[in-house]
Amino acid sequence: MAEQVEDNSPKVPAQGKRSKWILYTVAMVPITMMLAFLLVTRVINPRFAPPPAEALAGETKEESYEDQEGHLCQIGTVLANPSGAGSRRIVKLGVLVEVIPKSLVEEVEKWKPKLHHQTIMILSAKDIDTLSTPEGKSALQEELRNAFVSELGVAPEEIRRVYFNDFVIQ
Repeated sequence: MAEQVEDNSPKVPAQGKRSKWILYTVAMVPITMMLAFLLVTRVINPRFAPPPAEALAGETKEESYEDQEGHLCQIGTVLANPSGAGSRRIVKLGVLVEVIPKSLVEEVEKWKPKLHHQTIMILSAKDIDTLSTPEGKSALQEELRNAFVSELGVAPEEIRRVYFNDFVIQ
């Protein structure tokens, strides 16, 4: 009869199985960490979530401009001869500007003569027929707002509106 040989040497797993096991273990660590991070930031405590894209784009104010209270600055009363009227007609216009933030009030006060001048120049370029209509007055408000934004060098949302507290055509 043939002799049976017992092999008492330790069993070594095949090289392929061992390398797959190591690969799976190493790959699972970053995946588990990523899932744990998402679980904590999105589900458990959302205040740890990354800031929204608007905050990263430069909007780091505590409140948006729509939520803030505006501050009125009086530019003053402007007298101008509209175009096409010769020297016979005049327009008297009282101008107020609503600005956000409050620190811009000082800037408007500082540059009030330039804003007054811009108002005269824009008003002198308009004709009486345009200024007599509600659409013409709204267009004048928007044109003055844009001129004030460029003159002061501020963001468009920092000058909320231009108001007329006096509007007389004679």
